[in-house]
Amino acid sequence: MSEKGKKNGVYSEAEYETIAFPMMKGSKEIIKDHCDETNETYHAFLRRAVVNQIARDREAMQNPDVDPNTRFEGWLHYEENVRHQILTSLEDWIKSGKKEPFNA
Repeated sequence: MSEKGKKNGVYSEAEYETIAFPMMKGSKEIIKDHCDETNETYHAFLRRAVVNQIARDREAMQNPDVDPNTRFEGWLHYEENVRHQILTSLEDWIKSGKKEPFNA
């Protein structure tokens, strides 16, 4: 991320917003444990989860005849699908003109 987006090590309110939502007690620890296992930061994981789910929802909307609840059961088992997701996310990031590091 560029230094422009940070002020004293904290994200600038002019360029970033905080999104908060409630989850069942214990959820945060489960997520943090998963992040420890995958060597990813908590916030990077949450950003990636949101981006990936948006991409999956968009794909499902483009294929309305397919049940979105079963559409992706085996989706991540295919390298080409994962590659497509990453490339699509990168293309969107580049088009947005953002200067901070890419977080898929």
